[in-house]
Amino acid sequence: MLNVFYNPIYFINNQKKIFLTKQFKYSKFYNLYIYFLYKFNLPYSENKIFSGPQMRVNHLIRAFRGNKNITFNSMKNNNFYILQFDDYGEKILKKIINAKIPNTKILVGPLYSIDMDKKLTSYMNEYHFIKKMVASDIALQYQNIIHGKNITKNIFICPSGICSSKNISLDKHYEKEFDCLIYFKKRSPEELAFVTNFLDSKNLSYNVLNYGSYKNSDLEYFSQRSRFGIIIDKTETQGFAIQKIMSTNLPLIVWDYKINNYEGYDLPGTSVPFWDETCGIKIDSKKELKENFDNFIKKLDSYSPINIIKNNLTYESFVENIFNYFSNQKNWSN
Repeated sequence: MLNVFYNPIYFINNQKKIFLTKQFKYSKFYNLYIYFLYKFNLPYSENKIFSGPQMRVNHLIRAFRGNKNITFNSMKNNNFYILQFDDYGEKILKKIINAKIPNTKILVGPLYSIDMDKKLTSYMNEYHFIKKMVASDIALQYQNIIHGKNITKNIFICPSGICSSKNISLDKHYEKEFDCLIYFKKRSPEELAFVTNFLDSKNLSYNVLNYGSYKNSDLEYFSQRSRFGIIIDKTETQGFAIQKIMSTNLPLIVWDYKINNYEGYDLPGTSVPFWDETCGIKIDSKKELKENFDNFIKKLDSYSPINIIKNNLTYESFVENIFNYFSNQKNWSN
């Protein structure tokens, strides 16, 4: 059995909201909608998700909901998973510690700021039964830089699942109406202009999905109907949108970004923490795009990014990894 704790307070925008607005996320009805679903542990509609943390919460609910070995936001046994470490997460952590339940095991993360991460590490140093979750190998590197390599033994690398295995399929075939899908997030407009001008010079059609300005349903729609994709993104610790694109088996060119400027730290990074050569190619410059593009197009049929999703990023693999971590006593012996 596993007790799972989460609260939408982590991603709810606390700015003043109004009743009547064209953007639902700025309406008071949005908070009412979110807390209604929270009360019953229900997932969100895809087009009512506006941030990475909210998407992570949604994946958590979809992965665990209906599992008889899971309870949400209640203390019914000695295994605890707290998704976030903010004021809410710390309150839950203290409550569990003070309960002094025999053989307590607590896993926390991966939602926390650097300041709260440091605070969580202090708790871990005091209580050996508290462990930290991160979403990827690159996130573990962040931990080693900030806290030192000794923390590695108390960290669990576990990416969120992004879909059920039963929903990953190549059985459906879509007409390729467009040549390219461009996913653009927080990079220089000049870099985007270079890519669009380059595609124009090749007489290739494209659609641009700019982070924060598209519906989540558009991501899947254009991924399924394009021949290939180009990613122009900053660093990610998981990268839900890119992985959604990969789940449609769209071959990708990733203009990689390798420095994460995060809360005063310059950390190593990548735009695609989950990647191998079957997904497409990574480039670091305009020159590399020009030099490698034609060969990439010739090899489109050889790429299969859907496999990395099938093998690593399903809800089923996420749940299995969590339970295996709690059941392996070696993880809790120090």
